Amino acid sequence: MASRPQASDQGLLSLAVRAGRLEPGQRDAFLRRELEDRPELLEQAESLVRLLEEATCAPTVARAGEAVSALPTIPGFELNELVGHGGMGSVYRARQLHPDREVAIKLIRADLMSAEARQRLVQEADLLGRLNHPSIARIHAAGTVDSAAGAQPWLAMELIDGLPLDAYLQSRSLSNREVIELIGAIADGVAHAHQQGVIHRDLKPANVLVDEAGHPHVLDFGVARLTDVDPGQASTLIQTGELVGTLGYMAPEQIDGRADTRSDIHALGVMLYQAFAGRLPIVLTGLSLIDALARLAQDEPDPLRRLRPDLDPELDALVMQALARDPDERYASVAQFREDMQRWLDHRPLLARSPGRWRRARLFVRRHRLGVGAAAAVGLAVLTGTALAVHFAWRESQARFEAELRAEQLSAVNQFIRDMLLAADPDNTLGERVTLVEALNEAARMLPLDQQMDPLVRAELHRTMGSILLNLGRTEDGSEQLDFANAIFLDHPGAPGQEPDLARIEQARAALEAGGIEAALELTGQLESRMQSYPRGHHVRNHWVAVRTRALLDAGQLDLAESLVGAQAAEAEEVLGASHNDTLVLKNSLAVIAARRGDHARELSIAQSIVDGRIDRFGSDHPQTLSAMNNLASALTNAGRIEAADALVRDTLARRQRVLGEEHPSTIVSRNNLAALLIMQGQAEAAEPEARAVLDWNERRLGPLHPNTLTARNILAFLLEDQGRLDEAEPLYREVLSRVQASDDDGLRTQMLGVANNLGMLLLNRGQPEAAVTEFELLLQEAERLLGAEHVSYAVFRANYGWCLAGAGRTREARLHLGESLAALEPALGSDHPRVAQVRQRLASLDG
Repeated sequence: MASRPQASDQGLLSLAVRAGRLEPGQRDAFLRRELEDRPELLEQAESLVRLLEEATCAPTVARAGEAVSALPTIPGFELNELVGHGGMGSVYRARQLHPDREVAIKLIRADLMSAEARQRLVQEADLLGRLNHPSIARIHAAGTVDSAAGAQPWLAMELIDGLPLDAYLQSRSLSNREVIELIGAIADGVAHAHQQGVIHRDLKPANVLVDEAGHPHVLDFGVARLTDVDPGQASTLIQTGELVGTLGYMAPEQIDGRADTRSDIHALGVMLYQAFAGRLPIVLTGLSLIDALARLAQDEPDPLRRLRPDLDPELDALVMQALARDPDERYASVAQFREDMQRWLDHRPLLARSPGRWRRARLFVRRHRLGVGAAAAVGLAVLTGTALAVHFAWRESQARFEAELRAEQLSAVNQFIRDMLLAADPDNTLGERVTLVEALNEAARMLPLDQQMDPLVRAELHRTMGSILLNLGRTEDGSEQLDFANAIFLDHPGAPGQEPDLARIEQARAALEAGGIEAALELTGQLESRMQSYPRGHHVRNHWVAVRTRALLDAGQLDLAESLVGAQAAEAEEVLGASHNDTLVLKNSLAVIAARRGDHARELSIAQSIVDGRIDRFGSDHPQTLSAMNNLASALTNAGRIEAADALVRDTLARRQRVLGEEHPSTIVSRNNLAALLIMQGQAEAAEPEARAVLDWNERRLGPLHPNTLTARNILAFLLEDQGRLDEAEPLYREVLSRVQASDDDGLRTQMLGVANNLGMLLLNRGQPEAAVTEFELLLQEAERLLGAEHVSYAVFRANYGWCLAGAGRTREARLHLGESLAALEPALGSDHPRVAQVRQRLASLDG
């Protein structure tokens, strides 16, 4: 037999509803059977059935003269006027004397609360007063005041001048976007309260006031619990008429007394539904209260798209998931629900999915649980809160590459992975010390074993896991998963949604991580026409542009890259806003292009704006913020602000080691940059351990021919040269150059121009000025072909060429080249730039 309802539980209400649906002659026997262990509740249950039969769903209208005629006296407050009155009590506009401020006083009927409840109200009101959020009307104080009916409880709350949510919506013609923004602001407040352990339990338009600025304020947070007047006190609610106002927003489980945070999600979903459809999800008009409760307990809400066929299907999915009858099929938290609203606003894919595929994914999860122990908790942090953050890789200007992390698609398949990892049994095969990568590898191994799984769901899982493995620096494993995903999508042409396109874009990103520039260009090129079908500013289109831009830059096609990303960055800023992450990612590529063109002032300006935007959006330790900080350090270096760059690189490296770990590609980038800065500051000996560690990592992970490996070898050679170890440095320079010269890849040749410059200067330092002049003549020909004679790097190379000419005794030619270089460098870098000062000093030494 089912567990017996408790007197304070809403289970008694559910029992009364079931009894009330029976024929009168069957009710007594039913109630006696169900309450045989709790006979003291029988009379209460019978009374509740009678109340339900007599009540209807028509709203209660207060009669004239029903309001309190005299203003009550509460010490410390001056009550000025009655602003609201109902079955629960009255609300007054008042002034609190200390501190001096306007407040709202809610005076609750004395007969609605027990002495224990009144005591708890005073004790816990201070806790609720700590709910400090712009979308929550604060509770300032609580107490009781003597009245003819006994001790009457009161609450002093923040006074909000505004309209109830439903009245506000009726008075405005809001767009879908404005509705989502409004309900989203309400959800922000609810999520904040949930984080403090407070559930509202009675969310409805009457408990939300919208001020003149259009900002909502949720009233009565926690009041239902403090006053004991919650849906568990069914007879009180029916008698006061409060249940009628609450009914349409109640979640089905509340009728059984099982309210939790997901019940508040349901109420928010009802508000959204009502805003879009103009009515409640389940129509209760004309029903008796008992029939209305039965409908709420049993019926599915009417599909929103049936009433609004013009509505965006993703909005429909968002609302209907919040309204799912089973709490487990709703969003896991209000924060997650709010995130999906923001995703819709940002033109990004949602977590919400159609019920069919969602339920299939959940069944698969329940059949295949993956064991993950407590030791994995830190690694699993990336899978909580906002679920799976799929990051986007980007090449940094100073170190030639960077895994730029970006928040990406969440879907039912992401829920599958999260459920596997977070709801796992630690006694299963992986044991207690499993790492995140091991867990993902085990999930990848299991995935093909379930042949009953929808192949498109499997493809989405392969794609998601591939992206995560890429972001963890596991390029080969991630590429394998993406290959599986794309093979399935190729077998199912015309698969709906954007997953096939995302899988191809991620495959191109994997190719870039492995040095496959041509493959990345081909893959992104195949998608070009499809990208036109996405709305302006859509995140898939932004992602495609970012990956293709990186491929074009690696291929040395600077003009094409700038044209493509410049237009998309402007579009993203117009549609999504300047602080949106997609906009910042695209602007980052513009900073890289500015650096390639030698426009370091523009590079620095863009890089600083990106850091500011990411700190505001994500905080200082987020991987995307750290990526932006690393790029800013590169820009500071290029602008000659070495001390500022050094401090920022050290800070970024320490954060990356803590957040990402020692072996993550981004951590290696920071170590590479630190080595370069130490060399610039004359600390070559301190730089050597960093440089050797970076070279070792690149050779192990990327191979000897990868541009990153060649760059690392160049840096090691430079610091050896700086220590006077020329015999060790020269072979390293020549090894890099021989590999570059054997390639017909102009992108690689462009990146390695600095190696020839370094070799030339080494030869000059070895007392071989003629050999140095020969190297620079070849370098200048190549630089003019690849960069153009107007590029700042060409001017730098030409200045060094002039200095080699001086060493060879060709003073007149040296003066010409140094002078023209100075004329080009000074406006580009500024008169106080160290390189400008160096060229000026060299010219002066020739004149002296």
